[in-house]
Amino acid sequence: MQNHLIFLSILLISFQSSISFAIDAGNHYIPDERDALIQLRDSLNSKILHANWTGPPCYKNQTRWIGIDCYDWHVTSIILDNLNLSGSLPSNISALRSLSFLTRLSLAGNSISGRLPDLKGLYRLESISLSSNRFFGPIPYEYVGFPKLFRLDLQENSLSGSLPPFDQQSLRVFNVSRNRLSGSIPVNSVLGRFSANSFRDNAGLCGPPLVEACSGYPPSIEGERKRERRNVIVRHPWIVALIAVLTSSFMVVMICCYCRNIRKKKARQEKARRKMQWSNDNNREESKKKGEELEFVDENRGVKKFNMDDLLKAPGEVIGKGEMGSTYKALIEAGGPAVAVKRLKYVESLKRRDFVQQTRLIGNLRHENLVEIICFYYSKKDKLIVYDFVPNIGNLFQLLHG
Repeated sequence: MQNHLIFLSILLISFQSSISFAIDAGNHYIPDERDALIQLRDSLNSKILHANWTGPPCYKNQTRWIGIDCYDWHVTSIILDNLNLSGSLPSNISALRSLSFLTRLSLAGNSISGRLPDLKGLYRLESISLSSNRFFGPIPYEYVGFPKLFRLDLQENSLSGSLPPFDQQSLRVFNVSRNRLSGSIPVNSVLGRFSANSFRDNAGLCGPPLVEACSGYPPSIEGERKRERRNVIVRHPWIVALIAVLTSSFMVVMICCYCRNIRKKKARQEKARRKMQWSNDNNREESKKKGEELEFVDENRGVKKFNMDDLLKAPGEVIGKGEMGSTYKALIEAGGPAVAVKRLKYVESLKRRDFVQQTRLIGNLRHENLVEIICFYYSKKDKLIVYDFVPNIGNLFQLLHG
């Protein structure tokens, strides 16, 4: 008996609370806001909204309506993402202007068609997310006038026309990709924050940060720019004189730099022709003191013998550089046959015995496409390989592939 009394008491309290909620809500809810939401509900095909959006939308800071947030009896946000909503927003969607305390509107991930909603006058809006729907037509210009706008997601629709010049300093999240927008992206400090991903997949959109360059300014804007330049020149003729002087000075400097580079290049070429980079007096004296000489691979080969001193005195020029060292063309005697000299590098740690063994092994190889080694030289500082000079044969790739 006592348990039954407790249960009845709880039911009575709940019933009284419900009556109190209905009375207070009926006395305090904002009719214009409820009417706007009812118009939105009736324009969309959704059993969930029609079953749930009944009665007053707000009771103080609470609500029983799905996707609605309230504060102080006012609707502050509408979040209806991914609810499989379809249909078109009504032509008199301007009724949403009654939601003057609205800060967030999100209908992302549905199948809503028609034009974007008219939100003029909702200056408290901070977030608009209408992505992944079937909206078409231009982006309303009044969206630029929301001073607190932080987020604007309009990607994956069929929006067309030009992109408004959004310049709200509060804007931090922005995406209009995968639409049908066209024209140049407005140049300002706000839109300049965002990468190409925020604008991609709009066939007609151009300008930074996209790689698609715009063909030019519209005729009216270009004409205005030309008129402004002409007016500046007419009012300030000294600008023309200054530009002419600077241009002439720049050309003189460029010509002087070009001539100096030509002289340096010729001097380097002349130096390379007169003297091989490895043939210096220190090398000669060092080789004489140690008695080091050239070692010929085949003593019986019909080649006129020459010594290290002859090679160091021979005039030569650089004909190639590679990872293993530089190659020189040297004339042992004036008018005589030329030889190629390879000066190896990065082999300082190679012992004499190993160097001689490997060089002789390679030198004894014979093949129609292999240049024969004549002789070689070994010291701690220099490792040289002398072989026949074959002119005008191209490079290895050309010889192998034709």
